[in-house]
Amino acid sequence: MRSYPRNSPHAAARIAALTLIADGRMKDIELTALERMDAYGRLGMEPVALRGVLHELCTDMLAAAAGGNQEDCRITPETIRALLAEIDDPALRRLVFELCAGVARADRMMHEGELAVLLEAIDHWRMDSDQAPHARSRAAQPDLHASAFG
Repeated sequence: MRSYPRNSPHAAARIAALTLIADGRMKDIELTALERMDAYGRLGMEPVALRGVLHELCTDMLAAAAGGNQEDCRITPETIRALLAEIDDPALRRLVFELCAGVARADRMMHEGELAVLLEAIDHWRMDSDQAPHARSRAAQPDLHASAFG
């Protein structure tokens, strides 16, 4: 998987993009949620740049699956942690988490893969309940659905 400069808009956008595809498909309502949250402006990117990051993420995941002789793409905890490691600025972490949570809530269902991204972010970034209250409360709810998380 390609890397981006630490704390760059592209590194931050890729984590939001990961949440977009974490349930195995990307929905228009999730993209609309990013637009409503002004994700592009807040990350300092043009909408086309965010779509480019999403395309690169999918390309990298497909290449990794093909290289590993896998029939499908899997978002592993190791992949999530590697992407999270590119963000160490506390304010940017909070922003990225907010965007990811907004994407995950957009369709009113917390899918297993989306939850995995949020929980890894809480754990990896050592976020407390004041920084990530919605993810912890959603984690206790049993309405998980199938995802691409392996």
